[in-house]
Amino acid sequence: MVLSVDKLMKALYVKTRNLNASSLKTYVYEAPVIATLYFNYWRFFMKKIICTFLLFCVVHPAFAIGTVHGKVVAVRVDGTGQGMVEFDKPIAGTPPSCVHHAFKNKLAFDANTAGGQAVLSLALSAKAMGVEVEAYGLGKCGVYGGTYVETWNYGVMR
Repeated sequence: MVLSVDKLMKALYVKTRNLNASSLKTYVYEAPVIATLYFNYWRFFMKKIICTFLLFCVVHPAFAIGTVHGKVVAVRVDGTGQGMVEFDKPIAGTPPSCVHHAFKNKLAFDANTAGGQAVLSLALSAKAMGVEVEAYGLGKCGVYGGTYVETWNYGVMR
């Protein structure tokens, strides 16, 4: 039986509003039952909220992103416009499970999009100047090779 808080509060209000000598005996016996039901309802509700929050924290895809703080070693762009940036350090953090071991230090981009062109520009500039790039993956594969290289999310040239 599912009880809402409104039903419980209404039952408690009705019981206390029309209190007289004959109904006092009934109220004394039923009030603890209503209070217990109310407490159990909130305890169950709070358990659901806490479990949902913990589940969200554990399996949220934001925790499955790779990060790298390093220099650009190479930039590869194919004729299709898909490319990848190779760094001097491996991708740290928790890369997604789709990343192939041969691409542990690379992030992919699509130069056919405006964002991909910005990534290409940033990578080439960083390579030419020899400065470090702070880059973050998207947490999924899908741009270069379909399912082998993590997709570039954003980056900063330092």
